Amino acid sequence: MKQKLLLLLCLVSEVYAQNTVILLADNPELGSLLEKLCESSEIKKIYLATNSYSAHFHHEKIEYLLLSNRDIYSISQFATQENVDLVIVNHSTALQNGIINLLNHLSSPCFGAHQEIISLESSYETSRIFFQECGIPCIPYTVCTSKEEAKKILHNHSYPLIIKTDMMIHTQKKSPIISTEHEGLLWLNQYIHNSTDDTIIIIEDVFEGEICDLMIMTDGTVILPLLYSNKETIVFRNLLNTKPLFFEQHKDRELIISSIIEPLLRGLKNKFNITYKGVLHVSCSIVNNRPIPIHFTFKFKNPDTAYLMNHIKTDFFTLLQSTVNETIGNQTIEWDHRSNIEIILDKIS
Repeated sequence: MKQKLLLLLCLVSEVYAQNTVILLADNPELGSLLEKLCESSEIKKIYLATNSYSAHFHHEKIEYLLLSNRDIYSISQFATQENVDLVIVNHSTALQNGIINLLNHLSSPCFGAHQEIISLESSYETSRIFFQECGIPCIPYTVCTSKEEAKKILHNHSYPLIIKTDMMIHTQKKSPIISTEHEGLLWLNQYIHNSTDDTIIIIEDVFEGEICDLMIMTDGTVILPLLYSNKETIVFRNLLNTKPLFFEQHKDRELIISSIIEPLLRGLKNKFNITYKGVLHVSCSIVNNRPIPIHFTFKFKNPDTAYLMNHIKTDFFTLLQSTVNETIGNQTIEWDHRSNIEIILDKIS
């Protein structure tokens, strides 16, 4: 009887190990996501596109495809023909090109955000209008369409303030706090080289509050908090001096979820008729016990992703699959609370 039971367990284990996935990810997040997926006992093979990466990863589970991350039609066709169990998309261009929409149309299981949802990330003003539609408070801002217009605003605006361009928003580059009109003019001269440049310039108020990043996963019904990180981690991108917290420990967890996450997810449903299943990463400022969003993205991003992958002990593939299958409420995450250090070697010329 015991031998039959062991044989049955082995057969079940063998079945679970037959899962195949395709991973599309931007370079900064690729390594940590790929390493975690390779650890999964439930994955047999991981397909990677080749021509978007400068470095190749080697593991017995990895197989390279002569396809580009941007070629959403060929990748979707391959996923359908090969009955791939899950296409995991964390690649900016692939998401912008609508690969999730296409995979859903083909009934191919996938993890990532629809094209309509990703479009909210590319425009500062569009995202702020969306926040207002959701009933989420926003930081006051002014949009300028020329350098001369921005100069006039800087002359009459109160300080401190933040100036950013649409290009900085796309790259998620952090903007410095401007304390005087002189500093603002210097910033304009550095980043806006031509007075007739059609770059969109955003001038935003500064709120004194706790700056934080938070990461959650959701299956459309259940919200699973993952990670909270504070100002020092965000600004200095240093995971050694200031250690991000597991979101389950953060004192403002329920406040952030009820004030930002839940209204945002309801807004996606109302605006696009899409029940979002995936990861959500929000930067916010907590002012007078009131969370105000600064930026959000529907992708895994560094350095938080690397930290998360180093500390989550739960099988990551299972977590992704349960998000897609709307069973994330049945998952209990196991954490490794030990400290870790990441060493990056670079060539000195």
